[in-house]
Amino acid sequence: MKIKTILATAFLLVSCVAFAQTNNETINKAIDWSKNKADKITQGSYDPDYVSAPKNKWMVFVSGNGGYNKFNMDVPMNFYEDFTEEDMKRFPEMSKLYKYKFRLHQGTQGASVGLGYGSIRAKYTFNIGNKNESQFNLEALGSRMGLLVDYRHSKKMKGTAYDALGSLDYMLDPSTPVSEILDMYTKDIPSSRNDFKSLHIQGHYVFNHRHFSYSAARTATRIQKRSAGSPIVLLDYYRSKAKFQESLLLGEDESYTTWKGSIGAGYAYNYTPNQGKVLIHASVIPSISLISDSDYDTHPVNFEYYAQTMVWVNHPENEKIKNMNLTELEKQFPVEFAEVKERYKSTVKNNAATEKKYNETIGATGKITLNCTARLSASWNINEHYVLGAYGAYQYSNYANKKHYSLKEQKFSGQIFLGYRF
Repeated sequence: MKIKTILATAFLLVSCVAFAQTNNETINKAIDWSKNKADKITQGSYDPDYVSAPKNKWMVFVSGNGGYNKFNMDVPMNFYEDFTEEDMKRFPEMSKLYKYKFRLHQGTQGASVGLGYGSIRAKYTFNIGNKNESQFNLEALGSRMGLLVDYRHSKKMKGTAYDALGSLDYMLDPSTPVSEILDMYTKDIPSSRNDFKSLHIQGHYVFNHRHFSYSAARTATRIQKRSAGSPIVLLDYYRSKAKFQESLLLGEDESYTTWKGSIGAGYAYNYTPNQGKVLIHASVIPSISLISDSDYDTHPVNFEYYAQTMVWVNHPENEKIKNMNLTELEKQFPVEFAEVKERYKSTVKNNAATEKKYNETIGATGKITLNCTARLSASWNINEHYVLGAYGAYQYSNYANKKHYSLKEQKFSGQIFLGYRF
């Protein structure tokens, strides 16, 4: 029995060792295959007198970031679609009042950590001290072509909202000054009641790919030994979703989803005075949106919060109402609770109708708009291992449709980074 046990144990150990060796070989083959593919994607066909690859292909880096995001959205009231030319003559200032106007902004201070191999790099950015802003960035840059993917999530943006119902006051009394109506119907948006997400995918082609390296400027994964520039064309896909609470009292969520496809062309230049030790980069790439669309969606607040708020409005002196559950509310305020329940059902039904009408009218196909991306950066290759760099960038994204809906986003960003090649 002991002999059988010993033999079984030995067989098990040998099997484990053999499996581990086989498994290690498989893993190593997979890693080698990935590296070869990455090398083929990024090595390109550079002129060695102009561009070279660092001795060490892997890079880990950390950075400090700062930025400012500005987000403007105008949404027309549905009734405006029924206006005639005669109506517009009667109400000449209506163009300034018939749109809901949302103005949001946010300053950010964050840090990034990233890892790259060759000219492929992934980066994650997070805010310092809070969770209001996060960003994931992936870049794969070859000599001719490159792909950039950027996902951003912003929460608690501050701002104001103008309620287009002010236009009804104007219709009742057209002599009312527009500035007075705008002031009256513009309110601050609590920062806790909005949410913005965006996905940006961009592919580009570099014409002077033998002499100019885009990755030398963007990721410091190539070394630009002599100054050179190149025209660049790009294809761009941008999708965003803005969600906020239409009613500051009831907290009803509504969201606007916008997407567009753009094509652009611009120029980029890399300047180096000392064979790549120091590199200064500048680029401007305007683009136009050719296809685009928008979609509106409503998400009524949960019934418990709705009931608590509506009952509390009638009894503002009783703060305990805000913490009551549905059973307690129905028991203490049976008549009001029944009315609130019916009102909530009606609200949900009306929201569905509004959503359908918007998407059939206001949410029409977009028109051609202009966008722009500009970048200025500098990097210092300290030695074969360390690189220090900084950049500033400006991005303007514009969407507008044929029914007067518009979404404009501006993003200013800056970064100082330190990379280590190994």
